[in-house]
Amino acid sequence: MAVLSDTSIRNLQETGDLGISSFDPDALQPASYDMRLYWKILLSPTRYEVGREVDLREEREQTLALEPGRFAAILTEEILELPLDMSGRFGLRSEFTRKGLVAFPGIQVDPGFRGRLAISLFNAGPEAIGLRYGNKMFTIEFHTLESPASHGYEGDYQEQHDFPPDQTEFILNAQTVSLSEIQTLPTEMSNLELRLTRHERTHEHSTPSIAELAESQGVTPLDDLSQLTGFWPEDEDVHDFMRAVRGWRGR
Repeated sequence: MAVLSDTSIRNLQETGDLGISSFDPDALQPASYDMRLYWKILLSPTRYEVGREVDLREEREQTLALEPGRFAAILTEEILELPLDMSGRFGLRSEFTRKGLVAFPGIQVDPGFRGRLAISLFNAGPEAIGLRYGNKMFTIEFHTLESPASHGYEGDYQEQHDFPPDQTEFILNAQTVSLSEIQTLPTEMSNLELRLTRHERTHEHSTPSIAELAESQGVTPLDDLSQLTGFWPEDEDVHDFMRAVRGWRGR
């Protein structure tokens, strides 16, 4: 097995043995080929935003800012067609991985595969990363086999030109909180603490205690209820009255 050089990639493309749609000689690297970002993106939901399908052609500057902790799925603009004696390995270009963008591609591109390549992305970096339509984001190596495979790829993603339904359902309708919201928790906790402090200060003197009320009116709380008997009519027994009150309360 050998990795194809830029010269071999160009020659096989020209003879039709390797298919790369919209082939661009400027995308050739010494031993790989750079592929561009397709216009459609699947973006995972957050607590404040539902999952959605993004059309980069309608975004400002045709760019989507992928926030830290956000999950997305993307496709290649180019459509590949591999012969039976060739496989491929692809992933993100290093300029994106250095910013903290993590890719989850398949293990390899099998012989006989035809279609667009798909990658799931996760932004593990500290800042948002721009995903721009037509930008060179992927790189693919082509490997020649010692002998042609007995048959070509026959999986569910053959002739893939769009996201498969299961991937669309998984990303757009995820029910769990994304990691992008974890980084907001310290700020939300600080805001909650600040609001509680302000609430306590606002209501600190609005509900004074009995002792504070008594002091403000120049009186002191009673230690003994019998102190009130000085105002009780002489022909009434205060003790009988208190027994009656306790009886009423016990009913």
